[in-house]
Amino acid sequence: MIEAYILLRNTYTTAQQKIQRSFNLLSMARLLSLLAALFAAYKYFDTKTSGWLMTGVVFLTAFLVLVRIHQRISFRLQLAKKLREINDREIDFFENHTLYYSGGAAFVDHQHAYSFDLDIFGDKSLFQHLNRTGTSMGLQSLAKGFTNHLSTDDIPAHQHAVKELTNDVEWRQQVLALALLSKDKQAYKNLADWTGRKPATINTLVNAASYIIPACIMICFASYAFFDLPTLRYIQYGFLLNLLIASPVLKHILKENNRFDKIETVLQRYVLLLQKIEARNFESSYLRGLQAKLRVNGRFASVQLKNIGKLFGQMNTIANVLALIVLNGFFQYHVHVYRAVLKWKKLNAGFLLQWLDVIGETEKLNSLANFAFNNKAYVFPAINKNSIIAFEALGHPLIREDKRVCNDISFEKHNFLVLTGSNMSGKSTFLRSLGVNMVLASMGSVVCAKAAQVHPLRVLVSMRLSDSLSEGASYFFAEVSRLKYIMDHTTKERCFILLDEILRGTNSDDKRSGTIGVIKKLLHNEATGAIATHDIEVCRLKEDFPESIMNKRFEVNIVENELHFDYKLLDGVCRNKSATFLMKKMQIIEQ
Repeated sequence: MIEAYILLRNTYTTAQQKIQRSFNLLSMARLLSLLAALFAAYKYFDTKTSGWLMTGVVFLTAFLVLVRIHQRISFRLQLAKKLREINDREIDFFENHTLYYSGGAAFVDHQHAYSFDLDIFGDKSLFQHLNRTGTSMGLQSLAKGFTNHLSTDDIPAHQHAVKELTNDVEWRQQVLALALLSKDKQAYKNLADWTGRKPATINTLVNAASYIIPACIMICFASYAFFDLPTLRYIQYGFLLNLLIASPVLKHILKENNRFDKIETVLQRYVLLLQKIEARNFESSYLRGLQAKLRVNGRFASVQLKNIGKLFGQMNTIANVLALIVLNGFFQYHVHVYRAVLKWKKLNAGFLLQWLDVIGETEKLNSLANFAFNNKAYVFPAINKNSIIAFEALGHPLIREDKRVCNDISFEKHNFLVLTGSNMSGKSTFLRSLGVNMVLASMGSVVCAKAAQVHPLRVLVSMRLSDSLSEGASYFFAEVSRLKYIMDHTTKERCFILLDEILRGTNSDDKRSGTIGVIKKLLHNEATGAIATHDIEVCRLKEDFPESIMNKRFEVNIVENELHFDYKLLDGVCRNKSATFLMKKMQIIEQ
């Protein structure tokens, strides 16, 4: 995989150097054409020769054309730089495990069914490892994918979409580069607010006046210029009347503009993203479905978004005082622009967020495809509705491959696992491996396993809780509340449960009886899952429920007076006493 990124980095580095040379030449040509235009203007005013005037016009026109070309070349240069940077980041990720993209700290939710317990969000989280989004829509879509699992029927379609994008690295990176260049920040929220806000309308009199008065001014101007009629005073009256009539609309436009920050540039990037999606010939039904949302009333979303971007840009000229006075004094220019904005909003506002959500969903799929490309050994699980959950060589995707220990696990014959082992033996990591891969499977992603069969169930976890001093809640109460939450869900639907050493805040007898009671209730509710415990007595439940419970363990070996953990999952119940050994070794207790 890294070889592909090195090749692409070299390609984009060469492209960047070539574009940079063109950029420098254009900058020089633009400067020279401007100097030539200024010199010609000077010579014209000095000599009054019409030839110099024409020369000045030619060079000024050339300057304006070069400015437009320069802007396009500048964007191409930015794009090439960003594409090279993306590949630099991927190479650094492989070589040094450096994470560059957002960890989604804003999505951390201590109350969520599993995201906090499984380290889905935050620094060095699973989200940060997968995240290859550049817009706020992409970030939200990926976060939603992690926290809201798909239905069993929808997962295969998502898998097909991810498979299709996995090896199309260049297309995915171009989408990511455009997304990163958008720098949209609050744009999505502002646009969402704008679409939902009832616009201030233009009343009939102002509408009529915006056509009649400018027309009268033009007639008066033509009368003065061609027939030498005394109409200048009427032009002045019309100019002032235009400003007076347009002023309520101008105030509203100024208020609207204050809500948007460089929205025209952001929309231009969104247009390019939509064009990339619209132009691609997708094979998967899900991607084609997304693409279909971008065509409304026979027109592409990119065209409609480009139009509103231009209108926002035209509205933004109101910030120029001279333009505001002159354009509106003669033509009520911004009234006409605002009328066009109202018309666009009436026709397209209901689709705008849908179009932007397609960008976000595409970025989410790109992130999953990038994850699959970077981990060729991972597999797409076979999805079933037969309550079969089985992993061959299951591992945790955040553990480096050279340090990762994988294990086989199947819930086909027994639906509940009681897991024992000493501290540091790997129990919690194994539970998290189960949870994380169940979440990935429910997103349509690859999983960290050699083979997998998954019935996507709602994942419910109780592994990491803390005192909530602000709410006056103890650790024990927080844990009992979480268990209540889990039990309530298991009565409604079949769930996948992960519990790590529950009821720590009570005495050992109470803890044992409570743990046994929880397991019995989960078995009664036909839940699937696992519980890690230090209490050997809990493992005796297998005698009462031989068809439902399996006992597994992680052992620790003492080799040359040192603890040795191999993190291999074994059948049976753990019997080691590593805590006693370690305390004796550290002379905490007597030998």
